[in-house]
This record gives sequence, structure tokens and C-alpha cells, in this order.
Amino acid sequence: MAKRAVGRTTPLMMGAALLCATMAMGQTVPVVTGDARVDKLLSQMTLAEKLTLIHGTHEDPAVYQGQAGYLAGIPRLGIPGLRFADGPPGVLTRHPSQGETATMGVAATFSTKTAEENGVVIGREARALGIDVALQPFVNIDRDLEFGRGFNTYGEDPFLSAQMAVGEVKGIQSQHVMAQIKHYVGYDSEGTSTWIDDQTLHEVYVAPFEAAIKKADVSSIMCSYNRINGTFACGNDSTLTKILRDEIGFKGFVTSDWGAVHAVKFINAGLDMEMPGEPAPWQE
Repeated sequence: MAKRAVGRTTPLMMGAALLCATMAMGQTVPVVTGDARVDKLLSQMTLAEKLTLIHGTHEDPAVYQGQAGYLAGIPRLGIPGLRFADGPPGVLTRHPSQGETATMGVAATFSTKTAEENGVVIGREARALGIDVALQPFVNIDRDLEFGRGFNTYGEDPFLSAQMAVGEVKGIQSQHVMAQIKHYVGYDSEGTSTWIDDQTLHEVYVAPFEAAIKKADVSSIMCSYNRINGTFACGNDSTLTKILRDEIGFKGFVTSDWGAVHAVKFINAGLDMEMPGEPAPWQE
């Protein structure tokens, strides 16, 4: 009677093992974000679909809300589009909506509770109108009397701005709407280029953003039109990556203001999403 070879690997066995290993490798989802669900979706997307999720576009006129912006989704993968509505104050679309008190008026109450309640109203209305991202609060410092958007700020004090921002972000996001705090950073005058020393940048200009991130977990941030210390804010590695991501630990997404992107390489500096529009001549 023939004896069976023990511990012997045949060519057939080797081939079967190689086939199984190859199939397993083919089914492995590359780790990109560390979130299994997100990584699986990314692995199923075409290049064109990935680009769709980082570049704003125009919504179908048949359903367009008249809001500031739109990010198309990926229907075949169940990824919905996002509507972005401008403010402050309130929710600006083509539909009638409540006229909120100007941002500086909310700050004049010195009440974080009032700021949060104001945010709840904004978030509730945004959700009712089908808006996903409320482009507020506006936390730039009102340092220039000639700044045309000064009334949109909480004033000249970074501590007050930070506290009001935290309250409003909590209120907005309690209604299952994302808040997008703006404009990062140094957008506090009609000047096109702002020069700020490192200590002042952190303690005055970045402080309200940091508070909204650490105390209210704000979902997103809008970068500004101006240059900050010589480099455009939406392509500034020093502020978008080193300060915002590395120092503060921001985990959300950064969207450009409309027409604030000047080069493809901005995405390498910390920008996540570009909103459409050509830069104005004064921004060049």
C-alpha cells in the first residue's frame, strides 16, 4: 500500500494558494482616510467623480434654491449633493426667510445663550429650505472703520467673537445643518494683502476659529480672498496646514470663497473644496 507524502507542497497547492492571495489582494480596499465606509466609497469612484466632490458647480435650474453654491453628489453611490446658503444674517436663498439681527447686534447682547438661540433659528430655517451648509458665522475682526462688511462681524474683540461663534455654531449644528465659519484668515479690511506677526495672528485673528473648532466642533471653514503675509489665504500652507490642521487639529473641510482659488496647487496647501468663479482683478 502506497504511503501518502506528509508536509509536501505540490505545484497545484502552490497555485491555489497564490490564486487565493491574489483574490484577497484584489478585494482589499486601500486605506486612505482610515474610515472603512469612506475608503470603500473612494475605491469605487472614478477620477471624474472624485473631482466632482472637490469642485462646486451649478445646480439644475429646475430645483435650484437660489443659494450661494452647490456641490454635486454621486447618485450611483448614494452620495447626495450639498447646498450652501450665504449669510449672515439669516439664510439667503430665493425663498422668503426670516431677517435675523445683524451679527454685531447679536454680539452686543454679550450673551452666548442668545448667540446659540440665534444659531438654532438659522439652522432650523436652513434645514426647512433644504440647505446643508450655512455659510456663517462671520468671525473676522472689525479692525478697520472702512471695512464694508464690518457689520457682519462680532466686533473688534477676539474673546467676544470666539464666545459668540461657539454659541452660534452649536445652535446651527444642533439642527443637523453644517456651519461654515468664515473667512480664514486676516480678512478684516478692504486691503488685498494683510501682514500679521505670528503672536497677533494666533491670539487675535485665529482665536475665534480655534474656539469654534475645539468648543463647538464646527464642520467646515471658508478661506478668504486676501493674501496673508504675502500668500493667498486659500493656498497658504502656513495657515491652512501648519496652524489649522497641525496645531489646532481641525478635522473638517476647508472651502474656498467664490473665485478665491488662483492655482491647482492650492489643494496641496490645505484647501479641500473649490467654489467656482474667476478671481476679481484686484485679487491678482
